[in-house]
Amino acid sequence: MRIIKRIEPFGRLIFLAIWISLLFAIATNIQAGWLYVVISFLIILGIASAAISVRSLHGIKVGISLPELCGRGEPATAVVTIENPGRFSRQMIRVELPNSDQNGVTFDPPNLLATSIPARSSVRMNARFVPARRGPARIESATVSCSGPTGLYTKRRGFRASVSTLVYPKIIISDGEALAAEASQESSPLNRRLIMEDPYHYSLREYVPGDSLRRIHWKLTAKRNEPIVRVNESKTFGLSGIYIDNIRSRYHSEEDFEKLLEQAASLARHLLFERGMSVTLSAAAAPELTVETHEMWENALRWFALIRLEETAAEKNGETGISENAEFVFGPGADTAPVA
Repeated sequence: MRIIKRIEPFGRLIFLAIWISLLFAIATNIQAGWLYVVISFLIILGIASAAISVRSLHGIKVGISLPELCGRGEPATAVVTIENPGRFSRQMIRVELPNSDQNGVTFDPPNLLATSIPARSSVRMNARFVPARRGPARIESATVSCSGPTGLYTKRRGFRASVSTLVYPKIIISDGEALAAEASQESSPLNRRLIMEDPYHYSLREYVPGDSLRRIHWKLTAKRNEPIVRVNESKTFGLSGIYIDNIRSRYHSEEDFEKLLEQAASLARHLLFERGMSVTLSAAAAPELTVETHEMWENALRWFALIRLEETAAEKNGETGISENAEFVFGPGADTAPVA
């Protein structure tokens, strides 16, 4: 197998050499001078093809950048940059991207072709890929190749990429809506609310005996020469908590854990974006995270991307380790309904 891989780039040159040998034997027997001219032309063509392919890859630099976050099973785009630092343009430069299940990233198509790269410039191309597994996905290396103008010889050179992305669970909007709908009774935690003062929105009025001195607007008081009080508006915030059991011994397979994780992520997205609730994510063996705004959703996606099955749990809240704020439990045997 290794021998085949080593001689593969020379396959067409070997085939050309066989034809040259046959033509040389015929030319020798029949004393045909014009065949020697053809043979010379074929020899020059083979040497030129190999030389051009080798020269075209000299100094070529390739870079790959991946998005910071992407969803499992959802199409994403990587950017491949080919840089030509030379004084002459380069043609037919191909980047062969890794396409295996080992790194969890499948490119479609796996090869990108730059027909021409001007001198001292670079070319950027988009490569579509679909993450196959949740968690960190890394591309360690790839291959750049050139077959020259004739395709008789292919020169390949590997380069290190060392780029990675975080793949969060597949989020199904309908699943999040369905899970939230099952818990929409009057006593549901989805109806739990917290009233807080908004520090950025307030109204002003005159001081009334009994008002706290902390509410006095001192600048306006000094300007008007009479006490003015700031009255903060009250806002109502929804609160909810999701607990995930990530103890390895409680699952038959990792696929069961991944399915529960997809449901939990779908529910968390629905609670934050559709219900406007603050969501606290906790697990048996993972740090707790509270997501209060849409801007913090990326932190939740990283949390879902990095959580994994652990051998033991750092039990803190009783035997189950369930957080006090967790109304939804995802784990073996749990129905993902609100905790009573």
